[in-house]
Amino acid sequence: VRAEKSMIFVSDIDPKMVEMTQFHAKQAGVEHQLTVRCRDARKLHLQNYGGIMVTNPPYGERLMNEKQAQELLKEMRYPFAELMDQGWRIGVLTPYQELEKAVGCSAQEKRRLFNGNISCRFYQFFA
Repeated sequence: VRAEKSMIFVSDIDPKMVEMTQFHAKQAGVEHQLTVRCRDARKLHLQNYGGIMVTNPPYGERLMNEKQAQELLKEMRYPFAELMDQGWRIGVLTPYQELEKAVGCSAQEKRRLFNGNISCRFYQFFA
């Protein structure tokens, strides 16, 4: 049995988080499987081959305020639709309970969990 290696694309708008990701990937021995870039997730143009994208957008606690964080999620509506049309699966970790309304579609799967001490949901969208 041959093990397949996954290629993973990682982006963050904060250069410090990109550096941290690269450091931890190297420590874990998986840096060769990652492509890490400093980019805004709303402006990603991914190739038309499908895949899985997981995002953990700001909650309005440490970055942005709550209203700005909710507006950011609404801005993701069209990029999400485009990615799903191309066969991508999308996962979103957020405490915002109106995510489905904000992005304009229903999640196929939802899970309740905690990110630190923050009660969140992990929504999964796919075509």
